[in-house]
Amino acid sequence: MSRFFISGLLIFINFACSNKITSSKSGNKETPITDYSEDLAVFRPKYNQNNSSSKPNPATSTKSKNSETGVPNTFNDQNAEAEKVLAEIIENNKKNTSGRGFRIQVFSGNSREDFENAKSFLLRNFEELEIYESYSQPTYTIKVGDFVQYTDAERYQRDLKGRFNTTRIVGDKINLKKALNIK
Repeated sequence: MSRFFISGLLIFINFACSNKITSSKSGNKETPITDYSEDLAVFRPKYNQNNSSSKPNPATSTKSKNSETGVPNTFNDQNAEAEKVLAEIIENNKKNTSGRGFRIQVFSGNSREDFENAKSFLLRNFEELEIYESYSQPTYTIKVGDFVQYTDAERYQRDLKGRFNTTRIVGDKINLKKALNIK
């Protein structure tokens, strides 16, 4: 009985592991993998072309040719377009007044007297830092500074550690104009 079982198992394994050969009676040839194509146009960035097509720019409309090769010189056109995009970016950056950054949480506690003492210490010794105080019953909180870089916040945190043991740097929405004025 075990002989039949072993021989049947070997035959089953042989058929299971063998390559499957199929005949193509329909004559359809499968395309090889090297002929792969996919339309990625949906992932390409879209740019607003309304501004550039509505008014022609005299600097970009005159195309000069290289005297040696006779090929049109498009570098001036590309530079003019790049300058236009950079000007738009600068205008958008001027409009942004807030962004993601860091503040140092100096005090968090329930005592109003400790809160007032911490606030007066910060006003006397760190007048260049903006103080943000909040009260969420029963906790008083003081955060200072508007820092774009984490390393700038660490520099001030080292100075504050001597007076406040529980200082920590927290991510927050900051005023970018004030952040750029801190030295």
